[in-house]
Amino acid sequence: MCAKAKEQYHHVPDVIEQSISQKDQIIKEMVMRYKGKGIRREWIADSLGIPPSSMLRIERGDYKLSLDRFFAICSIIEEDPLDIIKKTTASRITS
Repeated sequence: MCAKAKEQYHHVPDVIEQSISQKDQIIKEMVMRYKGKGIRREWIADSLGIPPSSMLRIERGDYKLSLDRFFAICSIIEEDPLDIIKKTTASRITS
């Protein structure tokens, strides 16, 4: 890679790191909301048609959470996905 390209894209690892961190925060917020409502991961897993162990792996970040699955979980737990994203974004800006 030429020096100009390295200079132009030097920030990419930082962006990737921030993106991973935000994904973790979104999952944490989603889990906190459904646990706060007394909703169990087994019920969500059953509604999604996946094993409870897969839901646990999503919670722990072992499995990637796709946008489709995120929106499906939000629908199941009756939460607005944009509220979850805004909450995690706002907390990152103020911290």
